[in-house]
Amino acid sequence: MGKGFNNYMCKKFFHPASADNLKRVWIAQKKADTEKAKQDELRVQYDREQELYNNKALLSKESKERLELNFMYEPPPGVKKVGEEEKGEGEPEYKFEWQKTWGHAPKESYLAKGDEFN
Repeated sequence: MGKGFNNYMCKKFFHPASADNLKRVWIAQKKADTEKAKQDELRVQYDREQELYNNKALLSKESKERLELNFMYEPPPGVKKVGEEEKGEGEPEYKFEWQKTWGHAPKESYLAKGDEFN
């Protein structure tokens, strides 16, 4: 058990070398890093959208009129489509056990009375 000044001060809530304060600083830095990464990603997405709209604006007058209401028919930015994440996996997600083994719904001829197919 140390009895020095540093040992005494490190136990105070306001000291920068206390373990709790170091933990708070680390958590704040991680939160700031994730927020910065999120802002960068949103900025890149915004730039892509603006480039797309500027390219569409260069088209004829008819397409400009359609472009004015086009935002209503597009999903909001940041929304991922339902099938985007599942496409990379390759294997479809099964809801029931019998879908994995048989691949289709069981027929009555496969089952005798009282048999379970789960």
